[in-house]
Amino acid sequence: MNLYAVIIAGGTGERLWPLSTKEEPKQFLALIDDSPLIKNTVDRLSGLVDQEKIFIQTTPPYRTRMEQTLPLLRGRIWVEPEGKDTGPAVALAALRLYLLDPQSIMLTLWSDHFIGQPESFRQALKDASLVASQTDSLVAIGIKPNRPEVTLGYIKLGQKLTDFKELASPVFRVEQFKEKPDLKTAQEYLRSGESFYLWNAGLFAWKVVNLLRALESYAPSLYQTLMEIKDLIEKGIAWDSAEVKKVFSRMPKISIDYAVSEKATNLIVLMADPGWDDIGSWQRVYALLPKDKEGNVIKGKVISLDSQDSLIINQNSHPLIATLGIKDLIVVATDKTLLIADKSCPPSKIKELLKQLNNESGREPEN
Repeated sequence: MNLYAVIIAGGTGERLWPLSTKEEPKQFLALIDDSPLIKNTVDRLSGLVDQEKIFIQTTPPYRTRMEQTLPLLRGRIWVEPEGKDTGPAVALAALRLYLLDPQSIMLTLWSDHFIGQPESFRQALKDASLVASQTDSLVAIGIKPNRPEVTLGYIKLGQKLTDFKELASPVFRVEQFKEKPDLKTAQEYLRSGESFYLWNAGLFAWKVVNLLRALESYAPSLYQTLMEIKDLIEKGIAWDSAEVKKVFSRMPKISIDYAVSEKATNLIVLMADPGWDDIGSWQRVYALLPKDKEGNVIKGKVISLDSQDSLIINQNSHPLIATLGIKDLIVVATDKTLLIADKSCPPSKIKELLKQLNNESGREPEN
């Protein structure tokens, strides 16, 4: 099996501001342990994908930092000309992989996921790759939900497929992709049990030829632009040339779900339960980190008295953060910014806060 992994790592992680900024996005932060998230993502592929078949796709501002963080992958860091959402990012990676190996199977992964059970995760990726290699299907890896979550999309399961009994995980046809629900709907999805809804984690295994065909069918404007880039590359034009950048700039800004997943009729989903989580908000960071006896997560120079169920992070050696009698708060300090938020505040509110700060200052606040 010609198995490759492409890790998409070009985002800015605004919901984890002020630690995550455009200059220092979350994929380079050690939020869960002592390693940057992107390094954790690469390391957990060990034993499944040969290191020379692991690629990182990022955007121009992060090329140098990515090379410094992952020196062993220095020659396998792909840079898309600009951020255009996940549709163009995945499409460009598929084209690059197709030109490298037309028979390749691509695992599409993301740099900001938490995996509590790496071995189970590797098994799910292996199973999904096997299904992709034996069929013409596009294979999603859906996550068994453990809470009503409103920040994720869902996959409604259809018929269970019985052709893959040797796999560790069950496989289903996809009946429908569901948008991020409200709380009541998410609770209903959870009550329906594992036979009906899974989280859409954006994890896929697909033959690149099948993905390119799907783009041609369901996202023709994106595909046409992609083929223009292919023609340039086959004529000897460099990937980082002005010609390629000009063509790429005409690509529509669209997610891979809108472009392909929600439209494809040959999509199937493998159910997995590897302790997955999306490190996409301070609430999820709080949930994933160990807590003291008062339910607090404390990192850095902090003194806390009579404080409960709060996330308190001080990135600096000074000044000291001291809390007294607080409850259910998020407190995050950098050398230039202090965020204090109610833990129940929707993560999207941080983006609203950044917009307000941008309007007042004329630019994004520095970290």
